[in-house]
Amino acid sequence: MRTATGWIALLAAAGPVVGGCGDDSTVSDDGGLTDVPVDSAPEADAAPEADVAVEADTDVPAEAEAETVDDGHGDGAVPAPTYTPLVVEDFEEGTDEQDAGWPATTGGPMAYDTERFRSGGTSIRVSFRHGANGYGGYRDLPRPVAPGETVWYRVRLFLPATLSLSYGDTSGDGFGWNKFLVMARPGHGSPRMYVQPRSPFKVDHGDPEFYGTGLYVNHDGLGDAYCRLMEETYTFPRDRWFALQMAWHVATDGSAWIRVWSDDEFLGECPGAGAVPDGYVVQSWGIGDYWNGGAWIQGDSTGDFWLDDVVLTAETPNTVDVGGRPFVHPDHF
Repeated sequence: MRTATGWIALLAAAGPVVGGCGDDSTVSDDGGLTDVPVDSAPEADAAPEADVAVEADTDVPAEAEAETVDDGHGDGAVPAPTYTPLVVEDFEEGTDEQDAGWPATTGGPMAYDTERFRSGGTSIRVSFRHGANGYGGYRDLPRPVAPGETVWYRVRLFLPATLSLSYGDTSGDGFGWNKFLVMARPGHGSPRMYVQPRSPFKVDHGDPEFYGTGLYVNHDGLGDAYCRLMEETYTFPRDRWFALQMAWHVATDGSAWIRVWSDDEFLGECPGAGAVPDGYVVQSWGIGDYWNGGAWIQGDSTGDFWLDDVVLTAETPNTVDVGGRPFVHPDHF
């Protein structure tokens, strides 16, 4: 794994680049998840009671004075990153089919893969099994992110056309979504923030509703705190690599927010989402996919997806989207 500073030095030397779900599994003392049998699923979440208002285009915070980049909407070049991330994971340290060592509770392996990758020569393959109810795993941040700070979390994903995001009835009810990106793991307190794609009940590949539209942002632990983004128009890209990203402005009041991007497309902001109690700090991050009700993988549906090139930073990125909001550019790291 290259360090963050190593990546920055490499990119700087090369010059500018031309632009283009809550898991309640038991937490062990060493910060990982204990194994959760398929028939011992976590307690299901309650259904949402209300939605948080969404603002698709909000004012840019004062700290967001960054260079304009070419995100496919202009003529500029993408500058090399000048910020030092907290985490850069490129997964190049593993060998094919080696267990990644994450505390996965998916019913299948979470292994290094050399056949499908976004950069370098290795990625991580996350394998779910029918009926399994769990996460790909969690990782602790090297330092906590406190109120008043913003943390950006970007991961590159490859989701096959046959990947099922559907859920069954192993436990509870999925309530129409699952949980793909998460900050933070159980044991680190509430709220835990999720980016959640639409998740239909017992739908197979080839069925009309197999690719659900819309994303939810869920700040678990705050009751009726659900926010819907592009509910009728967005669905995860399939059969190609794309960058999914969330940013969390941590605050103890209504100034908190969550923003979400797909590649360089801003999907929306949830004002007030991510408000935390006094003394709370963000300590960890994770990758899904978690189904309340267990994974529904039947017929031609499959349960494997791939991830690569994870970046988390609490330093403001020096690239912005077309609305002027800082974000980790898809070409960074």
